[in-house]
Amino acid sequence: MNLMNKPLYDVVVVGGGAIGAATSYYLAKSGQSVLLIDRFNPPHPHGSSHGQSRLLRVAYAEGDKYVAMVRRAVKLWKDLEQESGETLFEQTGVLYAGSKKSAFMESVVNSAQSQEIPLLVIDQKQAPIAGLYAMPNDWLTLFEPEGGFLHTERCVAEMLRLAMARGAERLTNTQVLDIQSSGTGIAIETSNGPVTAKSVVICAGPWVGDLVPALKSKVSYQRKVMHWYADDKEQFGNGGHFKPFVVHDEDSNSWFYGVPDIDGSGVKIGDHNYENAVQHPDQIDRTISPQDTDKVDGLVKSFLPGMGKRIKSETCLYTSTANTDFILDRLPDFDRAFVASGFSGHGFKFAPTIGEIMSNMVLGHQSDFDLTSFALAAHS
Repeated sequence: MNLMNKPLYDVVVVGGGAIGAATSYYLAKSGQSVLLIDRFNPPHPHGSSHGQSRLLRVAYAEGDKYVAMVRRAVKLWKDLEQESGETLFEQTGVLYAGSKKSAFMESVVNSAQSQEIPLLVIDQKQAPIAGLYAMPNDWLTLFEPEGGFLHTERCVAEMLRLAMARGAERLTNTQVLDIQSSGTGIAIETSNGPVTAKSVVICAGPWVGDLVPALKSKVSYQRKVMHWYADDKEQFGNGGHFKPFVVHDEDSNSWFYGVPDIDGSGVKIGDHNYENAVQHPDQIDRTISPQDTDKVDGLVKSFLPGMGKRIKSETCLYTSTANTDFILDRLPDFDRAFVASGFSGHGFKFAPTIGEIMSNMVLGHQSDFDLTSFALAAHS
């Protein structure tokens, strides 16, 4: 794109992952002139919006404030499916397992009870799931019908496509170097030249600290690893009795999750609690080591005895706050600058809800949600 003689945009969105794509879509849908800028060409494997699939849980252990937001997201994902003609959300249900005394399992049950979310108690030794899972006999196993999983790259690609169809523009392989207030609104310096806009929404994932120095003390970055295992016996494919799952194993301090084999590429499995701190996203080591694989291999052997060998592994980056709550706010130093950050490894499912929230924030519309917990002031 040639930036010479470009008009003053209503909004520039920095970052084209799930959150930036959704924000661009809802702003364009509201009639705003939008330019989305990304340092790569999304969807891409460099940030937090890749890895084939993401769980969508509704009985939310992280807090009841998220339940209405995720239910809104389910509605919006289905709307996006209708508009795009693509399958984005697979409402397969989600299985939860852990000790009855597990704080995670207690939080899941409490969320379901307080928010009237159906949960079914499952006997793992009974058909049709007999032999798929191998949880301890005294554990609690629950099934939540409302949840499922999302097709990650497809979701990002379709939200971007739909935003462009509504008039948004995109500038890829372009780094945002600086953002400043100007007489006309916001002046944005990029590696391809200057851009001006009335407003800017910064959804820059792990690069947010480069653009918003005030967030450097509020977020941290973690290197995560996702793995795929062979379904040699064709027991763990999507559409069968094997469901997306979350297992809280206190003995190994693991928050162990999995998604069925979607297309023959393997069953995706990871440990949400496994991490390596990263000082800056450009410094991430994407080499896979035994330290990355040994623990998860052991968990698979213990809990999923029919699973085949590990096929591949990939890295991912989390941008996390201390309490894992998001940051959705206006920046105090800029009258028309906004930030969406700190999604702490559980933000992807909320992308359309957050896109809608950020669009309303830019437009000055009242949110349907209490955003107090997501304000900058709530993060010390």
